[in-house]
Amino acid sequence: MEKFSAQESYRRMSEFIIDSGVTDERKITSTISKAAKVSFESVSKWKDGRTKSITMPPISKFCDRYGANTAYIATGQLPRTRGETCSPELEEVLKLFPVASLERRKVILEILRSESAKGNLHDDHR
Repeated sequence: MEKFSAQESYRRMSEFIIDSGVTDERKITSTISKAAKVSFESVSKWKDGRTKSITMPPISKFCDRYGANTAYIATGQLPRTRGETCSPELEEVLKLFPVASLERRKVILEILRSESAKGNLHDDHR
């Protein structure tokens, strides 16, 4: 069974919990625990590094609850959320703003497109 960094997966899961409005550390851990259907103690061990790896079942359960992309939670591979399209432009925005919500990234992309259409964006490295 494939294993992934528990600490990094916890960090990425916590991004989704914080986006939902939970900012208290204990509540973040508790919310992840409920979503992933594992004990609070297990998630605490992911967070502090006492558990080195995590398998796909709790990641998948968390992703089902929060709409996260399993590859993002497991490895950090973009896109961050399920159903997020990855045109070359959006891929660049995702790389620049990996923890911004999908809505915020779409707004940023629209601004970039608008400025580019106006000729206000140019490559200084030419």
